[in-house]
Amino acid sequence: MKSLQGRSLFMPKNPLLIKKERLYSLSDCLNALSKKQLLIITDEIMPISFKAKNHTKAVLVPALQTEIQRRVLYAFKYLYPFVSAFFVGFVFKEKLSDILKNFKELEQISLPQEHMQIIAAQILMENGFCFAFLPKGKRTVQYVIPDELQPVAEQMLNTVSSVETQPIARNDLMLYANVLTSLYGICSVDLFMSIYNRDTIHTITDKQAFLWAMEEAAAISGNCYFVEDSVVSNHIFHEKYEDQKQILETMRGEFEPYIPSEEEIVNKFFLPFYDADLEAYKQCVECLAQYLPNRDAVEWAESMVENLCSCIKLDFSIDEQLKVLDPHYNVLPQMSRDDQKQLGYLLGALNTGCRRWTLWGHTPCEVSEDDEMNAQTINKDEKTADREGIPNFRADQPDDIPNKPCAALPAGSCIPSEADCEAMLALFDEYCTAGDEVPWDSIRSAQMKRIASSYKKVLSMFEDFLKESMEDTVEELIGQWLASIWHKTANRGGTFGNQQWNYVAFRVLERLAENIFSCEGEDGRIFVVYSIALEEMTEPYITCMSVLVDMGGWYLPCGPFLLWRGLFLFDIIALAKQVAPQMYKEQGLSAVIHFNPCPFWAMVILGPVPITGSKETIAIECSLECRFKNNMPPELPKSWLMEKSGNYTRWVYNKNDDFNSRELYYNHKTHEVFLYAHNEESFQKLLKTLKKYIDVGENEITKTSLILATFCESILKYPNKHTQLEKKFKK
Repeated sequence: MKSLQGRSLFMPKNPLLIKKERLYSLSDCLNALSKKQLLIITDEIMPISFKAKNHTKAVLVPALQTEIQRRVLYAFKYLYPFVSAFFVGFVFKEKLSDILKNFKELEQISLPQEHMQIIAAQILMENGFCFAFLPKGKRTVQYVIPDELQPVAEQMLNTVSSVETQPIARNDLMLYANVLTSLYGICSVDLFMSIYNRDTIHTITDKQAFLWAMEEAAAISGNCYFVEDSVVSNHIFHEKYEDQKQILETMRGEFEPYIPSEEEIVNKFFLPFYDADLEAYKQCVECLAQYLPNRDAVEWAESMVENLCSCIKLDFSIDEQLKVLDPHYNVLPQMSRDDQKQLGYLLGALNTGCRRWTLWGHTPCEVSEDDEMNAQTINKDEKTADREGIPNFRADQPDDIPNKPCAALPAGSCIPSEADCEAMLALFDEYCTAGDEVPWDSIRSAQMKRIASSYKKVLSMFEDFLKESMEDTVEELIGQWLASIWHKTANRGGTFGNQQWNYVAFRVLERLAENIFSCEGEDGRIFVVYSIALEEMTEPYITCMSVLVDMGGWYLPCGPFLLWRGLFLFDIIALAKQVAPQMYKEQGLSAVIHFNPCPFWAMVILGPVPITGSKETIAIECSLECRFKNNMPPELPKSWLMEKSGNYTRWVYNKNDDFNSRELYYNHKTHEVFLYAHNEESFQKLLKTLKKYIDVGENEITKTSLILATFCESILKYPNKHTQLEKKFKK
């Protein structure tokens, strides 16, 4: 059932209006509707398993007639109470004013009575309880309650005529059903009952009575349906219910459900979807709406984003999510490249912020936080990586691995014993917590003042896209940063003060023993890390970053880990080069983060975002700046499209397939050459085509995942050379 907001108050344009003389029987009223109008009512009231479009009008009318007469016996418990008043008032017109005086609910709604009447009529019409006629030449809409339904109105007359006799309204139960199915996908009677009875003053303590109420509320809702002992979101197709139920039960494991507060639930009552108040959701609707036909563009866009979020909630991959964007309008091919990148970032933000059905209502960020605190977690130890070629270091690793030498480890590295780890961890904790304050707190004020502007933007991003408190995480990141700065000169004394505490981006290679892992850094170096957090990690993160402290052949982390499912080690290097290219070249990653940690902290948002691309090809922006030999452009085959704009010439191969295209830009004035492709395979083919004609010099190929490239350009506002060159060719 639609909410009160957004309803048109101009009844002559209502899609269920009948432009004929009044009829009075339910059968005649239904037959007066077109099949298109009948389908509107069918979508609202018939069971989700009823395939209305497969039937003729002759079949639909009697089916609807039976369902309407069945539903009218209980529906008004779950509709807004004022709807009952107008239902009775349309039959007993002379008593309408007296009836309305007894409904305090109307005093809380800041709409005139005539507007409330139109809204009530619309709700009744959508349920088949009322029909609106506007005969040719007439200007006033005439409402008819069919003869078969008038006995119900007569029975209700006495109950709605006084405040004392009005029945308990259960429309909040229907609203709870909408919210909880949007949050959980499938919500069992026990969970529903506990949350609803927590908040309502009119509790239903008998489980069988609650089941009946759930079933009736779901039937009235239109946004969910009832199966066995659960209410289920309409986004889980009825015919696939059993399969989806089994998948959700497996992925949820022993995880506890997220329990929203009463205030949070009430705030979601009139949203189209649980996550519709996320900033990324709103921006995604705006982005898509501009490429849809003007009529109902926003409504179509909202429907598309709602479907998109349901895919995210079921853990679909990014490429599977993109497929739900309405194919009838060919939205993606119409988009400008800038909007495609913006959409890519918004998809990432939605993947981060949406409450997942697979996580029982939690966001991926909440799961990560729970992992760190040893809370209940989803048992995904056996889950393989999202894509081929990305190892899951947790899979098939026995718990009782002996401390044996590893040939892959370089000289000087070792696998510490359990006793060594415990002893060094105790010493390290004592060093870091000695006294009331850690010594690096003394530099906090000066350092935070230096990055104040960037830090403010990071906090704003967390608030906009995560919709959750990040205070503890941010404080841990600041403490880690200050500790690394404090030790950069390696002259602080004490057990661990005579060395640098450097930031290291790495990927985990292998679990060597309990809490012990071999890792590969962004510079290709192999080393050993002891970490309980890595041991408890349940998601297939492929890139990690933390401050590591040398324990003599192995490392302990200081502070939290930054973890990413869809970023690569080369992404961390690419970001460092964006922040301070010369500093990175001369001093390395730690120096850049000491200079400005905020862009790296902002990437917390991207942590749960999966890899972008197809199963076969990952979306990676590859580029190279070089020159033509002797500054002479080559003659490329006719399959390459050549365009000129000012001092620039652009050649594009496979232009109609943006993901697999190859691009070449040449500045005739400066003789600069820029090569670009959206994935590594296409870029290698581009290099092969041009290897005889280009001089690379000391330049290196730059690789950035589409996720990070979009984030840097759209959110961090770093310049993107490819985008800048493309703008020169926009007509």
